[in-house]
Amino acid sequence: MINIRNIDVNNGVCDGKIRALLLKRHNNVLECQIINPGAHFLKKVFIHRVLFVHEVSDDFSVSFNRLQLPIKQCFAITINKAQGQTLSRADLDVSKYHPFSHGQFYVALTRVTISNNLFFLLNSQPQNNGNSVQDILPC
Repeated sequence: MINIRNIDVNNGVCDGKIRALLLKRHNNVLECQIINPGAHFLKKVFIHRVLFVHEVSDDFSVSFNRLQLPIKQCFAITINKAQGQTLSRADLDVSKYHPFSHGQFYVALTRVTISNNLFFLLNSQPQNNGNSVQDILPC
C-alpha cells in the first residue's frame, strides 16, 4: 500500500514515499512495516485515520468531511512518485505512455542501483507519434 498524506515525516511516513506491508489491523489504526529500502526499512509504524475535508467545488455540490485511513492499495507507482527513492528493481511500462521529458526519463533510469534490474515494456510496433525520446547524445 502507499500513503497519501504526510503523517510522520521523521519516521518516513510521507505522501507517496512509503510502501508498507500490513501486519495487523486494529479498530482505527493499521500496524504496518515499511518495505522501502533506506533508513526506515523494516521499521514498524502505526497509521491512524485522518480527517479529509471536501469543500464545495465543480466536482462536489456539497461540502463534507470524512474520517478515513490515508492509504491506497498499489501495485505500481508513477515516475514522479519514485523520485528520491532507490529501488532494487524497476519495470517501466512505456508501451502506451512515454516519459514526457528527458528529466523524467532520467529519473526513471536512475532509480535502480544495478542496470540489470531495470526492465522496459515496449510496444511491439514502433510508432512515430512524436512522444518518444529519440535524441542521440554524444558520449
